[in-house]
Amino acid sequence: MADISLLSSQGITALGITAASAGALVYLLMRAMNRQGGIINKSVAKDKSKVVHSVNVDDITDKGVFCRCWKSKQFPYCDDFRMSTWKQEASLALLSNEEVLRESRNIDVVEDGTVNFTKGYVMLTSHRLLWRDETSRTIVISLNLSQVSRTEVKTFVKESSRLVLHLNSDDVVELVFNEYGTRDFQRYFDEALVRRKWEAFVPSEKSQKTRIRGVGISQIENKIKHQLRATDSSMQQAFSDVTKLMEMAKDMVNISRSLATKIKDKQGAISDDETVQFKSVLLSMGIQNPVTKETAGDAYHFKLATELAKFLDAPLKKEGVMSLADVYCRVNRARGVELISPDDLLMACKNFDSLKLPIKLRTFSSGVRAVQLRDLDEKSQAESTLAWIKRLQPQNIAYKANLSKLVAGTAAALASDLGISVILAKERLLLAESFSFLCRDETVEGLCFHINLFPKM
Repeated sequence: MADISLLSSQGITALGITAASAGALVYLLMRAMNRQGGIINKSVAKDKSKVVHSVNVDDITDKGVFCRCWKSKQFPYCDDFRMSTWKQEASLALLSNEEVLRESRNIDVVEDGTVNFTKGYVMLTSHRLLWRDETSRTIVISLNLSQVSRTEVKTFVKESSRLVLHLNSDDVVELVFNEYGTRDFQRYFDEALVRRKWEAFVPSEKSQKTRIRGVGISQIENKIKHQLRATDSSMQQAFSDVTKLMEMAKDMVNISRSLATKIKDKQGAISDDETVQFKSVLLSMGIQNPVTKETAGDAYHFKLATELAKFLDAPLKKEGVMSLADVYCRVNRARGVELISPDDLLMACKNFDSLKLPIKLRTFSSGVRAVQLRDLDEKSQAESTLAWIKRLQPQNIAYKANLSKLVAGTAAALASDLGISVILAKERLLLAESFSFLCRDETVEGLCFHINLFPKM
């Protein structure tokens, strides 16, 4: 009996473990199903365990369109509930006071987990989001931005990234980007939501400063809501100011390009007066159609390196060497609003050698990084530095007989005379020293250089 009872207890234990495992498996499956789609039917015949409708074909006179989203108020027939979100358009024509912000191609539209529109052209404006079928180019639909409350980006390991639009009706529309550009598109979308250009009415200050009354917890909740609204209003104003600044910057870039084109087309020689000198400098400031990550994709750093080589060719032929900090400032000034980061600049400069461009990235012994011409003659540059120090000396002086009267050269003085940075000026003096043209003098006042007279003694 003991063996039988023992076996029975083991069997009961095994049975209990099996039942618990099965229950856990069912629970996980139910959670997975809820995560994927959730409850589709939220209002139709909820008191019944199974919803069944039968329709007589003879009763359908014209045509019958049945609902498949379970949101129709005329279920089982479709009442175009989904199209209440989207509006059918005749074309991509813009409305009055509407401007295009961003465009993208190969975009799918997903609603309720179903791909309703595939591989289309999307245009984001200040008022609407428009989608057009790229195959037939006859289907054009639009979504008013006033229906969107917020956006978010979802990325997947093996799938395309998605821009999720949360609507005021608690519905969700997903834009599937089969290529790059999701984050950039979201940035323009969020700016449009902040600007709210479709609104003609602006609330008065009196309505915004209405006193909130309440008692107890309700008063605290109303006060928190009022503070959140005030914070949101401040954020909208801040983003609006930034957007206006960017628009003004774009206008200034367009004006400078227009002036540069007119000057370039002007016939005749350029005189030496200050006005024409300023105009000639303007010619070398702008970069037409700068390379961006959206247009270049994976080849961004290679194309940026080619752009840098073309832009820096003229100033490097004049200056010989430019520090990486000077390159960063000058290039971003010329690119207008399409700025590049320091990391992108460094990555592009590292591609000079692989692309065999006429300029190269150089790292001095002090750790300073600079860009210079690949065929730069360092000896002639050192000789020009020696000639500069000789010009500092008194005229007709005998070097050996008047050592105490010799004038030393410093990096600050060389930088001031040549119009370069102090760091590069110091590197030029050290270069001349490496060719035995100069010798250093380290004093309490700092590092200075003299003409090297030892080889002549």
